[in-house]
Amino acid sequence: ASKAVMGVEAAFPWWAGLDPVRQAIVVAMAYQLGLQGVRGFKKFIAAIQAKDFAKAAAEMMDSKWARQTPNRAARAALMMKDGRWLKQINGVPMPERMAA
Repeated sequence: ASKAVMGVEAAFPWWAGLDPVRQAIVVAMAYQLGLQGVRGFKKFIAAIQAKDFAKAAAEMMDSKWARQTPNRAARAALMMKDGRWLKQINGVPMPERMAA
């Protein structure tokens, strides 16, 4: 496992209960923002823990991160909300290789 995955596993016990798509999003956020950066998304984390993925997606978009990287954040939020890879959402299946 990558350093980012191991860090996320250690920092966020709830991460293991997510599906592979949502796990990959949290890892990607940790890779970009660092674990401390992700920890700052308190309402996002609370929404994930409550399995309210629409709220988690909204919290992702209501952030400095989304204002700084709007396209990346929008793609990640869409996948967080739907629990499917973006290519699947758009109608073209994509292998689940990102979660590895």
